[in-house]
Amino acid sequence: MNLEARLKRVVDKDPDRYDPETIMRVHQFILWTEENPEKHKPWKGFEKIDDFELYYNTNPNLKERTSEELKKNKNGGNAFYRALLTICQIESKKTGKTFRELTEWMPRQLVDWSDFKTVEDFIKEYETNPNLNSKTYEELRKDKNGGNAFYKALLTICQIESEKTGKTFRELTEWLPRNNNDWSKFANIADFKKEYMTNPNLRGRTPAELMNDKKKGGKKFYNALRKFVTKISNGDDIKRASLMKKVLVYSNKCKHYNFRNSTIRFDSRPERIIAILLNKYGLLKRPEEGKNVHVKTNGDHQHSIDFLVGNTLIEYHPFNRKYDPKQGRNSNEEVTRYKFKNITNPKYSDHWFWHIWEIDDVYDILKDNAVNPLMNKRYQNLTKEQFEKHIDQAYDKARKYDITQEEENRRKTETTPYGIHAHIPMLHGQFAIDDLPSKDVANSDKEIDKKRSAA
Repeated sequence: MNLEARLKRVVDKDPDRYDPETIMRVHQFILWTEENPEKHKPWKGFEKIDDFELYYNTNPNLKERTSEELKKNKNGGNAFYRALLTICQIESKKTGKTFRELTEWMPRQLVDWSDFKTVEDFIKEYETNPNLNSKTYEELRKDKNGGNAFYKALLTICQIESEKTGKTFRELTEWLPRNNNDWSKFANIADFKKEYMTNPNLRGRTPAELMNDKKKGGKKFYNALRKFVTKISNGDDIKRASLMKKVLVYSNKCKHYNFRNSTIRFDSRPERIIAILLNKYGLLKRPEEGKNVHVKTNGDHQHSIDFLVGNTLIEYHPFNRKYDPKQGRNSNEEVTRYKFKNITNPKYSDHWFWHIWEIDDVYDILKDNAVNPLMNKRYQNLTKEQFEKHIDQAYDKARKYDITQEEENRRKTETTPYGIHAHIPMLHGQFAIDDLPSKDVANSDKEIDKKRSAA
């Protein structure tokens, strides 16, 4: 029995279960895949979770497989699961429902946390389980759909490990993001910088963005850092500004970067970090404007997708509260639909499309079956911990590049009375030149001071 006949049987069995649009989309999907067996399945044609459910119940290669089995299946199961996960993430942000709640029609393997014997077992499960991944320590404790059970089992293992090593629960679970860290206990700038670089709720955010973040600890972190820096700078505004700059990114304006063969200009610092990472992993060996960076996907010079890796298009575009609402887009999900609709060039009709709004999401792309084989072999089994270290390294590379460019610009603009470029000493007093505050630092601090005085 072919898939068309199976589809008819499923629909006839429960005529009121699926709406006509869902049935039509699945029918067209089946026809297209039968006519184009060698091409990637166009999952992006599915608009609702019901589309995935109907196809799941129709296709014998998928039906009755658990989510865990689908993830491991390289003969179409993993691709189905990844596409389903994407649309569930969009739906979850609208309704607040978890992936498990949205896919109750799919059987699950019950996870027995008692089988986990080490902290590493919990780390691996946390990184790969979509119902746990990215949840903070506090969110896990409150989550009655598996998160709390995971937390309690982890706590038991950590108590055993603590007796052996003397490490605290907090030290053993540094990989878990927190909502309410006690930043006031930090003793030096290195502590703040490490937290800023490793905490996904803080990393890469500007002072203004941190000050506006009252839910995930951004404002509290910034205030603790500012209080600490003010104290150790002893009233020296220049020193205070330079110390703040050592920890924080002060601007997300357009930035460029040289990749040996060419210099690419990016719309934001995070976009530049993603390019550095893709280049490191061999996915953008020779970044080239218009070819694999800022790819025109509809012929209109105003619309492009950030990166092209093999047959995968990747767009980094977090929701912009100032700009997107003016264009009728009021959420990350609406930005996804807007970007997707602008991929109209037939050349890209069979390409995968990823829309991300966090640098950490790149890790999911690297594990995708369409991308992972294209990576440098040494990175194909990359762990989340290694990936996070690479993010830190990418930020350091970008910052060093910016410092070099700033130094070159200073040398070009400062001249002697005779019009000859003057050499600028590397040290000004006791501070290195890269420690000196930039205009971004001064302006940002002024804006925040104004907001505080107004409040």
